[in-house]
Formats: sequence, structure tokens, C-alpha cells
Amino acid sequence: MKHFLKNMLIISTIAMISVTAFAQQQFTQTVTTQNTGCNTHCTYINAAGFTNDPNALIFAKQDMGNGATSPSNLIGALYRTYERKWSIYNLNGAPMAGGTTFTLEYYPKEDANHFVLIVPQKLHSYDEVYIDHAGLNNNPDAQIRIFPTNPSAGNALFNYNEVQTIYVPSASKWIISNKFGGDVPAGVAYNIMFSNGGPSTTNINSNKDLNGNIQTPIKNDINATNGKAGGDLSGTYPDPTVIGLQGKPLSNVAPTVGQVLKWNGSEWKPMTEPVSNVQTLTSLPPNGPASNDLSGTYPGPTVIGLQGKPVSNVAPAIGQVMKWNGSEWKPAADEIAPTNTTPSNTPTTAAAVTQTFFKNGTQLTPYITDMNSFTLIELTHIIVLTKKSRLVISATADISSPCDNLVVANTCPDREAEFSVTTFEPISNGTHQFSITTPVVGTSTSTAVINNFMIDLIPGTYTVEFKITNKPHSIGPIKSKVRAKARQSSIMVIPLE
Repeated sequence: MKHFLKNMLIISTIAMISVTAFAQQQFTQTVTTQNTGCNTHCTYINAAGFTNDPNALIFAKQDMGNGATSPSNLIGALYRTYERKWSIYNLNGAPMAGGTTFTLEYYPKEDANHFVLIVPQKLHSYDEVYIDHAGLNNNPDAQIRIFPTNPSAGNALFNYNEVQTIYVPSASKWIISNKFGGDVPAGVAYNIMFSNGGPSTTNINSNKDLNGNIQTPIKNDINATNGKAGGDLSGTYPDPTVIGLQGKPLSNVAPTVGQVLKWNGSEWKPMTEPVSNVQTLTSLPPNGPASNDLSGTYPGPTVIGLQGKPVSNVAPAIGQVMKWNGSEWKPAADEIAPTNTTPSNTPTTAAAVTQTFFKNGTQLTPYITDMNSFTLIELTHIIVLTKKSRLVISATADISSPCDNLVVANTCPDREAEFSVTTFEPISNGTHQFSITTPVVGTSTSTAVINNFMIDLIPGTYTVEFKITNKPHSIGPIKSKVRAKARQSSIMVIPLE
């Protein structure tokens, strides 16, 4: 059957009805020098109702002006744990332009029509990102609006691509997908609100300046879950009773342990399945001799190889690892300190022994112009120290420059890019920074390496970020752009007490 896919872009303006929800607050946020932060990448929402409320749901859109027809940057909502404030964040790392205005909608918590979806890890490469929600399943006419948000307070993990929602009839569910291809990364989060396509309502707070005088949300009078139930349900909402399955009656006879629901020609009824209908399997396929990386016979073969490489039959000792010795995989001592590869959004607690935490990255930044910076999110670490410790920090990134000089045509000027590491202290809001400058010759790719930068820290939670900055050219008006690709980062934690 040919699927009918209904696309809805997240930048669309949608009239929403809040069902059993708290009424939203709507305001205008204007970017100023005073409310710009995050190294100029975000604008803080300084209203009282937005402070110290990491569970709020925020939806924002850039207001168009001066002939603009589309937003200048993709944006998301980021709660800053240090400042205890929400902010609107440029996902591509571009500076917030002064005077830019955004229309904000604010909901204090999740409800039936407003919720947060965190994208799960895929089990298969072809898996879709389903919005599995009771109000949206079997609801192809729903009006949906989604907006990027942080998966947890202070965690700037985002999808840098524009997304869309699509209804899949075969699954009777909506999905989120990248509009221009590629996977939606696991762990990113979206605020979602929807209505069933009914009449729109007008918010009396629209077009007001953000002034910090947010009032306590008022319970909405609209409540679609009251009244009499129908179809396969009987009784009244919000506590109906299921009396049918797909239009077929369901018996009200109480089941006993072990019974199954069975169709008797007129209704689904609990019944005991006769023993004669139960088949006992005495053996399971496959059977016979095993081959390739397996030896012996099924159903109990022995693994003797990995991807065609032999595995030694030597018994391992406690703590050993399988190590390739040139001819076979063989148990051997682990010569590397314990490692940790938790995602960037998960704080890592360092133990009482020396540990090394690794991150591998594939993130490719947008082109960065003079004196602008971009943070390599995939290389970020959040380290929890329970005692005074020394951090030994290393990282690698590839830096390149296109041959598209912005001032002097048909030239490929050499560039200089700064690769820096910053350790943030949330309690004192202080920072420690180390940087190196890497030359980029013509259109070639250079590798920037931070090697064993050491810093001693007291107990606490620390965020370690890596950033690329395009340094201005020292010869005349020549300007150009650079971009970087994250490779890897590591932090060795050495307890000092």
C-alpha cells in the first residue's frame, strides 16, 4: 500500500489547543548585550518564571523582519545550570545578533499535549525515531510542533539538522526525521506539543515584551477527556472500561491463571487452551556440524575465531583481555588504564584509582569566519571528582580551509586556527583555559593536538570543552574561513589524596 506521508516542518506556526494542560505564557525575547551569553552563542531569558525551572517546556521561533523569509540559524532551548536560567541557543555556534527577536511559549511542566521526547538508541540501522504517544498514535490529522531542547539541565547535546514530522500509516504513528537526510542522533531531545486539528485559541499574552512578571499558570477550561466514552470503550472519561477489541466484543467473564483470550464466534472470551493444541519442540534448528568461526556441532558449537582470525584456547586469568599477537587472539594483561566511554550528556564519576575517559568524535563544524568560535560538543566531558585530583587532558581535531577567500578572489591564503580546552568550575563560575595555534596551509588539512595539558582541581563537577577559533589573518585585508572535524579527546584523572 502506498503510504501517505504528511510532512510538517518544525518552523511552521501552528495553532494549538492545550487539552487538560496548563495555559501557556507567550512573550517576545529581544537579544541585547546584557542578555547575551554562552560565548555569544545564546541569549538568556531573564524573566522570573524562567529562573531555576529546568523542567519547563519552551518553544521559540525567530521573528522575521527586514525582508527575511527564513530564520538565520537553527535554534534550541538550553538550560544553563550555572546561571539557573533558560536560554535560546544557536545550534551552529553562530553569535546571537543584537536586536534579533524571538516569540517564546512557556509551559511549566509536561501534560497530555506537551511532553519531552529523548531520542532512544537504535537497535537496527533502519529503525525510525517514533513519537510513541497515546494522543498521537492513530491520529494522522494531528497538528504537531516540535522544538529542540537539552536532554538534561546543562547538557548541550543537540541535532544540528532541521527536522520534520511524518505520519506512517503502516505503523499508525508519527516519526521524527532529518529533513535533508541522515540519522537523528540518539540522546538528543525535543519539546513536542500537538492538537487534534480543532479551532484555535488566542493567547492574551501574545506580543508582550518579556518583563519578568510571569503570573502563575491558570488551568485551562478546555478538557476533552470528560464525557461519555464510545467505540471499544464504555463508561465515562477519564476512567473508561475496554469492552471490545477492533470492534469485536470482549467478554466480562473473569479469567483464571493460564487462560487465553479466544474468539468463540461472537466475542473474545477467556478460555483454557487444550493440551493437544500445545506443541513441545524436542530440538531446535540448526543442527549438524559447525564451520568457519565455530567448531563442533549444533546446538552447542565452540567459538574458535573472530571474523576469520583464530582465537587461542588458552584459559584467561582474572583481569586479562583478548589481545591480537599477530597470529591469534590470545588472553594477555591489559596495559591500559580503565576507560570510560559514556555519552557527553552523562556525568562521569572518577573512582579512587587512576582512570582515563575517552570520547571519539565525527562532528564536522560549519565554516567559521574570523574571530568566531565553535565548540566540539562530541569531545565534551563532564567529570565528577570526589577528591582532589589532577586532570591530564588531550584532544585531536582536523582543521581545513576552503579556497574561497572573502576579499581577494582566486587566492588560497594560509590560515591560523586556535584549538583550546576550557575547564569550567560550576561553583565559583571560574575557568581554566589552555590553547594552541595551528597553521592551515592553503586548502590542506592540518591536525591540531592538545597533548597532556595538566590541571589540579578540588572535588566538584567540572565540564571540559574543546573549541575551534578562527584567528584573523596578519597580512592586509585577506580573510577566509576554517572548519574542523572532531577526532578524539581523553582525560586521565589522577587522585592526589
